[in-house]
Amino acid sequence: MEMQLSQLGEAADHEYDEQEDFQRLYSFLLFIAALWIAGKLFARAGMPALVGEITIGILAGPHFGNLVPESEALMLEGELALVLLMIEAGLHVDMEMIQIVGLRALAVGLIGSFLPMGLGMLVASFALGLDPMAAFAIGAAMATMSTGIALNVMKAGGMLNQPTGQLVLAAATVNELVCIGLITEIDAIVAGGPWQSYVLPLVIMLLLVGFMSFVAVKLVPCLLDKVILPRIAKGNRENLVLGMLLVATAVYMPLCKYTGSSALLGAFLAGFCFCTDEHVHHTWNRQVKRIATFLMRFFFACSIGFTIPVEDFGDREVWGTALALFGCILGKLAMGIFALPLTKNEFLTLSFAWGSWGEFSFILALRAVRGNLLEGRNYSSLVLAVLISIIICPTALRCVLTRSAREANACIELAKHETDVCEEGKVHNVYYCLQTRSCAQWGQQGALLSVLGEVDCKIVDFRSFHPFHHVGTQHIVNELYLKDMRLQLALADQLDPTDQHKLDGRTAEILSEILRALHDAEVKIFRWQPGCGTVDLIQEVHHPGNVPCMAGDPSGEPPVHSIRRDGSFHEQLAAQRAHVAMERSMRWHQTEATRALDDYCYPGTPRAHHELDGYVHTGAHDAFDLSSVNGSDGRGADTGSDSASRTSSTSFSNTDDEPSQV
Repeated sequence: MEMQLSQLGEAADHEYDEQEDFQRLYSFLLFIAALWIAGKLFARAGMPALVGEITIGILAGPHFGNLVPESEALMLEGELALVLLMIEAGLHVDMEMIQIVGLRALAVGLIGSFLPMGLGMLVASFALGLDPMAAFAIGAAMATMSTGIALNVMKAGGMLNQPTGQLVLAAATVNELVCIGLITEIDAIVAGGPWQSYVLPLVIMLLLVGFMSFVAVKLVPCLLDKVILPRIAKGNRENLVLGMLLVATAVYMPLCKYTGSSALLGAFLAGFCFCTDEHVHHTWNRQVKRIATFLMRFFFACSIGFTIPVEDFGDREVWGTALALFGCILGKLAMGIFALPLTKNEFLTLSFAWGSWGEFSFILALRAVRGNLLEGRNYSSLVLAVLISIIICPTALRCVLTRSAREANACIELAKHETDVCEEGKVHNVYYCLQTRSCAQWGQQGALLSVLGEVDCKIVDFRSFHPFHHVGTQHIVNELYLKDMRLQLALADQLDPTDQHKLDGRTAEILSEILRALHDAEVKIFRWQPGCGTVDLIQEVHHPGNVPCMAGDPSGEPPVHSIRRDGSFHEQLAAQRAHVAMERSMRWHQTEATRALDDYCYPGTPRAHHELDGYVHTGAHDAFDLSSVNGSDGRGADTGSDSASRTSSTSFSNTDDEPSQV
């Protein structure tokens, strides 16, 4: 009691220094402002914002300027950002995407992790002369990829819903699981112990991931959608699902920690078990995402920047070691061989998207240096090598995507020219718009691409869409614009019987091959003619859902019935103008898209839809529901053309399911 009284007396005698308190507060405010400004400036210069944030952390940290008060508290906030990052990584796991891409996702995710890891261990062991544990720590840091940076660049380039973008998304999930396993192993090495302490945590991790996969697909959606949320007022649902997510995190983190795994695995699993529920995704984006993004600035600036002695960057030996480690990037760039189709642009896109190391490299390096597995110079070299990759690879990826977009636009312009009204009577290749809707099937993306190569169709544009929720339903939509390299027909308002027979036979051949690759899929194919001034002529050929494909008459053609409709030129022109009005409205007034269609559509005409007016549509939509144009994002091949089009279409369905909204 006397000791407590003396402490209170000392506290009362201590004078409150208002000036010192103001200086600490003002220094902290300036530090936050510098972080934000540096991130924006580096982003404007074409580099990731984290490079600027780490730079500010190095300059203002204890090893140089020592300008930031309460550095330990800020580093703790950076650790909190890691927890939120792992929850978000779990939320973004797309199990159907892994299923769609198939073995290529596993190959890129596993080989693209362990090959550079092995190269890093070789460099650390033989070139740097490090002991096996330190070599393992460096190799582990070489196994990561920068998911956030790569996806941001690909999103800006419109690549995320194309085959290579989806391959990166699926493989990144595999890489995240590998990195979490490596964090667990680093922690086990630092803690020491028998061999069981290295193996058992990995076994537990795999069991937990398998169990959470079942919970995410079978249990959580049913509980939330059918049991819990219907009993909760709409205004309280966001708070409920966010509370459930935070409670799951509070339970799983110590569970994983005390079973020998990493606590970050618990945060990942908490997000993973809610990855198929749209309510949790919506709530996270509305309430937490901005906070997590802001706190990540403290991780890069404080947890990483504060630990790097700035004088090390002036050491030639540090730079030499960094360049030697940077050579391990060859193992990452080699992943381009898994691109499909294996063209130059697709190879380079996958290589540079996978090439940069990322956040997990910093996490692994930081844990290794705190556990005395790495000494200061090697840690600085490792961070420097990661930063070099983060600067070079996204810049190279941006250049490749720009060139790819330019070539894609050239293909679309060629299609418009070859189907222009001034080309009427001339013979050109036939173009198609192919749409499929199906359940997720293992490796269906590769099967679809292989089939298109077999039937000699060149891909002009390929988009795929599906939501996170309702896993297992028929909601995987693919939309492809194709150039037939085998069939050429004369451009005419109405095909003569011979050309029509060739077109019917060719579309039947393509459809039968597509249905062979995609089982139980609904398929539609239109003759795509985006040229200016052509009159719309729609031929619809339907295959009954209860009749197997290629069954029926001796000719081998599917039983069909055809309906021809000649559209009025003025009606088609009005529909085209409505689409142009929608495009302009989406660019200037995002909320006016639906109203633009309602105001400008010619009376009695259906709303313009991209498959019928020659526009390549890149936004998520249901290709089997015309009303989904209301939810389009308005991006197209040409937003200024005032043309109608002519389209020949064929529709196949070997399922009786009702269309689902994407």
